[in-house]
Amino acid sequence: NEDLNNDGDLTNDDTDADGKPNYLDSDDDGDNVPTKNEDLNNDGNPTNDNTDADAKANYLDDDDDNDGILTKDEDANTDGDPTNDDADKDGTPDYLDTDSTLDTDGDGTPDNVDTDDDNDGVPDSDEGNGTLDTDGDGKKDTVDTDDDGDGVETKQENLEAANLPAARSGDGGVAYPDTDGDGTPNYRDSDDDGDGVLSKDELANGDTDGDGIRNYLDMDDDGDGIPSKSDNEGLDPTDTNLNDDDTDGDGIANALDTDDDNDGTLTKDQDTTIDTDNDGIPDYADTQDTVPVEQTTFKVMLPVVIR
Repeated sequence: NEDLNNDGDLTNDDTDADGKPNYLDSDDDGDNVPTKNEDLNNDGNPTNDNTDADAKANYLDDDDDNDGILTKDEDANTDGDPTNDDADKDGTPDYLDTDSTLDTDGDGTPDNVDTDDDNDGVPDSDEGNGTLDTDGDGKKDTVDTDDDGDGVETKQENLEAANLPAARSGDGGVAYPDTDGDGTPNYRDSDDDGDGVLSKDELANGDTDGDGIRNYLDMDDDGDGIPSKSDNEGLDPTDTNLNDDDTDGDGIANALDTDDDNDGTLTKDQDTTIDTDNDGIPDYADTQDTVPVEQTTFKVMLPVVIR
């Protein structure tokens, strides 16, 4: 019945006051859910669907679940369609969910209208709107404060990397810091600096060279002038474990050792292109880089005197 006031005139019934009378309006209440889609029980009659049991059927109700938030505003992903937003993942879209007060970050704004549910500085729209779980921990990125599970919270990860010198914090063509420029922003990258050691495994080492950049973001952890990845790959390109290369056997991996071969000269002070003994190992990583002195045999001819 589109003649809501029962005066016999359909032209003066305009629930959402949009200038279109209901009988010509595909969305009578202007809540961005078409009237035909408000027939929840699929009986062909939207007039008997009333989620919040108030005096208005859903197709005429601008707040279907009576939670104080207009149906059209329960569109967290801002795509204009409130029917595909389900903050608590219970199968009931937020605009019909009478228990949709979940507030993950405790900021006073329910998730169903919060554009950044976990308050990590990355909008839900950039975290897949509840479809991504980067670290596979069972928490969607939209409600996970550490999206990649590397031990550094997403917000801190972006703030810390953003403060790095431009030479070390290339954005990789994305909107968020991408230290190694691999196209995966740090907050979703398990190895932020691309040195072959997982970020979570570098946290314990802090800032080896004291340059103000923690190892997990530092491409040259020990500040010896040789990138941490090259520190080891240069010796054995097939080795993928950068933690087990320790040229001088002092218990400190090359990537963290300021004097890789323990010869008393800091690696950064050695020319990495020199290989004194031509054994294929550059001097900075060679524990025996001197040319051995060849032994020379001399024959002494003494005169023999016969008497």
